[in-house]
Amino acid sequence: MSTEEEGLALAFIHKYLTRGSETITPLSDMRSEDIKEGDPFYEDLEKLCGETINDTCQGLLEGYFEDEEEDESIIGLVLRDKDRLTGIFIGEIDTGTPKVLQNAYSCAERGGMRGELLGYLGLLKYREDGGEATELFGTPAGGIPPIVKGDTESDEDRKTQALLNYHIKRGANIDKDGNFTYTLDQILKNIEEIRKKIGSYKRRKTKKKTKKKKKKKTKKNKKKKKKKKRMVIKTKKKV
Repeated sequence: MSTEEEGLALAFIHKYLTRGSETITPLSDMRSEDIKEGDPFYEDLEKLCGETINDTCQGLLEGYFEDEEEDESIIGLVLRDKDRLTGIFIGEIDTGTPKVLQNAYSCAERGGMRGELLGYLGLLKYREDGGEATELFGTPAGGIPPIVKGDTESDEDRKTQALLNYHIKRGANIDKDGNFTYTLDQILKNIEEIRKKIGSYKRRKTKKKTKKKKKKKTKKNKKKKKKKKRMVIKTKKKV
């Protein structure tokens, strides 16, 4: 059951992620788009997720799109800029643990907090539709930046640790196996922090624009005053 606070958080994320030309599409709606192997969608997916993660992610998606009956345990959101994939979240609900949404795959372009916000949005949308989940659980199988074929073991460890550090910084609970869990309260707290940060940035930007306008006006006024003085001097000379 979704609360009013969750509704506001959901609306903020949706508005923020689609502030430009990007749109959010439920994964279930893409079943009608007839996406096959070799489609540009999968090329974009590999760029976002990295080669190693993409292999299993694409396999899951191909099965999901091709099955006659929709797998209702899959909760997915796709972020696109026109036809270009910029972010994707795929979550799974285990009937044995209905209060936990498992973050199976979360890949996005760097910048703009797309990956993080898509995961939060996935949980909030599921709850809005009547879901019971109050936790977002995942395993840091990928990395920051994405792990690619050719990476050394040291490269992979460094990227995986960077991802784990990111989750720790965002307030996730980390178990002994390195799995992370975000509670609903922590997610709402993170969203509020992001909202305030963005609001503060916009205010600073507005102040800078105002200062620039004031400077331009001051310069124009100074120029006008100088012109007036010159005109007075010229008039005196003519007299």
